[in-house]
Amino acid sequence: MQELYINRYNKFIEYAKTQHSSGYKETHHIIPKSLGGSNDSDNLIKIPSRMHFIAHWMLWKAHGTDELAYAFWAMCHQKKKGQQNRYSKINSKTYAILKEQRSKLISKNNSDRWKDPIWAKQMSDKIREVKNRPEEKEKQSKKMAMQNSDPEFRKKIIKGREKKFANAEWYANYKQIYKTIATKKIKPIVVNGIEYSLVTDVATKYNISIPTVRQRIKSKTAQFKGWNYKTSL
Repeated sequence: MQELYINRYNKFIEYAKTQHSSGYKETHHIIPKSLGGSNDSDNLIKIPSRMHFIAHWMLWKAHGTDELAYAFWAMCHQKKKGQQNRYSKINSKTYAILKEQRSKLISKNNSDRWKDPIWAKQMSDKIREVKNRPEEKEKQSKKMAMQNSDPEFRKKIIKGREKKFANAEWYANYKQIYKTIATKKIKPIVVNGIEYSLVTDVATKYNISIPTVRQRIKSKTAQFKGWNYKTSL
């Protein structure tokens, strides 16, 4: 089947080279860059948008790579300023296959980026800089206050947390991760006279998140006066 579409694509390109119609056209890479194609003039051809769409459909059917699936997905869903409408009516089967391949490619690209220490540091610094902006802190503070005052939202969070903790495999993994962190960075915690060695134990006991445990320890209100880190004598 792939050989059939490769032959069809080659014939399609040869036909496109003989067409000299006027009107709107788009630049197409005869051999896609993901397959080793270049930006050289002999690898580029200007064709009408409808033929461009068909060309990418044939390439995807011929080779089936995630990169070509992404390119065809873009042909179906993106419209840049000045372009004509795409011929984006595809059947549900094609949509599902494209969506899955596109998702895999995006996930792989994101994973590969974070493996680059220079890119990862730049992104981490950028995220930290955005989070520390006064307007962003105010925005998040208002959002949390609104959510905490909504009983339905709190019920939803608690229900989701209970579902996770009910999963023995998830909870064992969760506890092991934070046990490693806790033994290195967090002191034992005392809540109303009862000592807990791990922050996860407190979170489980009171059915709250770990950040909430830390917020209560730092809180200066009378309600959480009994929440403290254990001090060494």
